This record gives sequence, C-alpha cells and structure tokens, in this order.
Amino acid sequence: MILSYTGPTSSAHEAIAKDSFIDALDAELSMKIRERDLTSLDEVLRIAMRLEAIHQAAATRDTTDDVSHRRGKQARGVV
Repeated sequence: MILSYTGPTSSAHEAIAKDSFIDALDAELSMKIRERDLTSLDEVLRIAMRLEAIHQAAATRDTTDDVSHRRGKQARGVV
C-alpha cells in the first residue's frame, strides 16, 4: 500500500488497505470479519489471525478425535 500510494496517509488509504486484505481472504473468513465491522487494518489483521488459529486448532482436534475413536479410546489427548 505504501509503495503504491506514496505520500501522507489518510483514512482512504486505511479503508483501501483494509478492504483489499479482507477481499484476499477465503469467503468464510472474509464474511466473519466483515460482520464485525472493524475500522482499522490492524484490527482486521488481529481478528483474522485469531479466527485462523481457532479454525486450525479445531481442525487438529477433530482429526485427533477421529483417530482416538477408531482405536476405541475413551479419553481425549492433549495436543
């Protein structure tokens, strides 16, 4: 953004950068972030990273749970 639009920054720069970043995300993550109506690129980045981490943790947990059930284990393991 800085290389494309040189000069002093403004609220327009922030809005363009924020919208471009959100547009580059996958559809589900993009929708979740747009629902929050965040105002700055920093907020969007923070929430996107948090939601992605939650998604990855859930996917890892689901995979681990499936393996445990197939082996007949009753307790969950800590990943």
